[in-house]
Amino acid sequence: MSDTEKDLLEGQTVAIIGAGSMGGSIARGLVESGALPGEQVLVCDHNPGKLAALAQQAGVRTFATSAEMLAEKPGIVVLAVKPQVLAPVLEQHAADLDGALVVSIAAGVTLATLEAALPGARVVRVMPNLPVSVRSGASAITGGASAGEADVATVQALFATLGSAKVMREDQLDA
Repeated sequence: MSDTEKDLLEGQTVAIIGAGSMGGSIARGLVESGALPGEQVLVCDHNPGKLAALAQQAGVRTFATSAEMLAEKPGIVVLAVKPQVLAPVLEQHAADLDGALVVSIAAGVTLATLEAALPGARVVRVMPNLPVSVRSGASAITGGASAGEADVATVQALFATLGSAKVMREDQLDA
C-alpha cells in the first residue's frame, strides 16, 4: 500500500453491511493488510456465527443490526449484500446515509438506482472479484454524480488493499 493510499484511509472508520463471502473478505483484508486496525472496521450481519468468526479472526467490531452500527457514524459504508436484498436496506437507511460515502458492491445495481434511493449520499459502485478473499482480487470502481475525486480515490485506496483497483466507466463494470 502506497503512502498516498495510507493517508487516504488514515483515521477512517469503515462499516460493512453484510458479512458474507465478499463483506467478510473486505473486512478481513482491511485488517490483515494493515490498512485499518480492527476497531475501525465495523460489520453487521443477520448471522451471529459469521460475526463471531470475523471478530475472532480479524478483531473487527460487530453489530447485530445495521441501525446500531450506523449510529456509530462511520466515514465509509460498504453495502455488501446481495442485489435482491439491497432495496430494503437502502429504504431502511436512506436517512442514516445522508452525506455519507456509500460503496455498493451489488452486481447489476446501477449508480442511477443507488443515487435515486440515496439522494443525500456520495455513491461509489465497485465490482470486486472473489480473489479479494486472498487479497489478490481485481476491483473496478466508478463514482456517482455526487462522489468527488477524493471520494473515488479513497474507495480506490480501500480496495487496493485487496488487490488491484482501477477506476472505470460504469458501462465497463458489468463486462
